[in-house]
Amino acid sequence: MQESTTYQKILREGRKEGLLEGRIAEAQSMLLRLGRKKFHDPDPATVAALEAIHDLELLETMGERILDSEIRDWAELLELP
Repeated sequence: MQESTTYQKILREGRKEGLLEGRIAEAQSMLLRLGRKKFHDPDPATVAALEAIHDLELLETMGERILDSEIRDWAELLELP
């Protein structure tokens, strides 16, 4: 069974999905750490909103936006660009 091409494909897809989920979780965690330093501790609604974002590209864009001096609080960071 382990030599099956279908089995191997399922394993590869599972690994890809797991790696993506790990990258998303790390991006969310990094935004929380950086945001705490720049703004303040987020309220539970802000944490929930950030954890609801599963688009890695959007999270990476937010990571760049947090460095923007015009972004002054969590609400502005969470606004879609």
